[in-house]
Amino acid sequence: MKVWALLVLVAVMSVGHAQDDGGEDDADYFRCDDGESFSRRYVCDDDCDCMGCEDETECEDGSGVTQVKVGDFSAKLHLKHKGGKYGMMSKYVPEYVVGYAAYAVQWTYWCILRGGVFDGSCW
Repeated sequence: MKVWALLVLVAVMSVGHAQDDGGEDDADYFRCDDGESFSRRYVCDDDCDCMGCEDETECEDGSGVTQVKVGDFSAKLHLKHKGGKYGMMSKYVPEYVVGYAAYAVQWTYWCILRGGVFDGSCW
């Protein structure tokens, strides 16, 4: 009787697994170019959920997407970076450009002109 119950349990689990594999549930998910997937309700929400921002590229009312493709990189410092695609919403590009430019000016002032490089406060 125990063997019969075990066989029935295995058969039920196998049928359940076969029905849950793939099917309609895949239509509810968006797959990014890097293989990551998430619910379709996050597509066209003005927020990049994929590393390359693929979930926002086909949106009609969106502000646009800026994507940058980076090639492989390696250095003698045992540093290696596989290339990839990175993206951000285009409406944020001016904000980032101004922010990084301000950082560069501040760093130049404090570290080079004020001598922070020599007293170690910049590293």
